[in-house]
Amino acid sequence: MALPVAILLYHRIDHSGDSIATQPAVFERHLAWLSSQGFRSLTLEDFDHAISVPPRSVPRKGVLLTFDDGYSDLANVVAPALRRHGFTGVAFLITGACQRADDAASTNRSHVSWDQVRALASDGVIEFQSHSHSHKRWNMKPGAHAEIAGDLADSVDILTSELCLPRKYFRHLAWPWGRCNEAWEVIGRNAGLTSQHIVQRGAVTRIGQTTRLPRICCDGIPAPIFRAWMTMLSTPAGARLCNTVFGSIRKYRHGLGYV
Repeated sequence: MALPVAILLYHRIDHSGDSIATQPAVFERHLAWLSSQGFRSLTLEDFDHAISVPPRSVPRKGVLLTFDDGYSDLANVVAPALRRHGFTGVAFLITGACQRADDAASTNRSHVSWDQVRALASDGVIEFQSHSHSHKRWNMKPGAHAEIAGDLADSVDILTSELCLPRKYFRHLAWPWGRCNEAWEVIGRNAGLTSQHIVQRGAVTRIGQTTRLPRICCDGIPAPIFRAWMTMLSTPAGARLCNTVFGSIRKYRHGLGYV
């Protein structure tokens, strides 16, 4: 049995002290502990197999390592750390924040460039998927639906063009700010983004469901607390308990959750 699968979420891996930052040494301790406990990182194909109907064989104690926004540390901190521990990751890019080679006037050095994205993808250490084009905090009312549809389509178009991969490859979406509703899920599916990730403590425990996939935010979590969370989420009973508690809280606050 491959499930449960914990999906870990990180943003910045740097010394900025930002609320969404993790110190590189702390990140290394997270990876070292996962490796010592026999966890194996999953590729997106592995993950898709784990929740397919019927599920197909995947590594036991699998974990999906994800990184949101596309900060520049992906190239100089995250990728080297993943290589050292024999792991791979998935980066959800804000396509509007990535710098093109011909954009010499850009002062945005906080996010990876498309040249860096292509190099990392070619190396195989990080896969890239959509985190929208603009990363807006959209209004939950129906009036925003056309804007959301256009934004997600732009994101997939740009990823397809910049990485020279088939459009169908880009099937995973991390919703900006972890926010979505049922109508947005349909918009995402219409854009080909059939696997949709939110932010919620828990782990994937059910086959077939590809929306509201829970990701536990690990930004800045001290190593002992990280170990406690992962120990709980790696057991079916612990994962189900977490999903019930935090999925219910999220459903109460936002109208939906993975429970």
